[in-house]
Amino acid sequence: MALIGKKGAKEQELDDTIEYLDLQDYRFDTSEAFANMKAVKVVDVERAEHVSRAAKIAYQKNIVIIDISNANKDPNNTNQIEVSIRKLVKDINGDFGKLGEFYYILVPSDVRLDKKKVRDDYI
Repeated sequence: MALIGKKGAKEQELDDTIEYLDLQDYRFDTSEAFANMKAVKVVDVERAEHVSRAAKIAYQKNIVIIDISNANKDPNNTNQIEVSIRKLVKDINGDFGKLGEFYYILVPSDVRLDKKKVRDDYI
């Protein structure tokens, strides 16, 4: 809108109608569209044997976030889980990283996991 305009231009702008797109009028075929897409999935792992849940998803070349917050706090159990994750990563030729204390991220071979933090210059 211009600062200086013809008299009555403001009234014309108020009369303009805004058209909205009603998505209910459209049909989207999601079965074929999502079949070839990669996904980010979260898997809850309590013991090393449960890493096989993540393996099924990782073999389909999806990104997997493994949640071990429900695993018992036994250090031996968490070490066994990490060893199982490392074996899985080696098998799929992917990469993994730790996100905080209870989460791991596992990516397939065609995704690069950059482990550098992005920070502002003043930090």
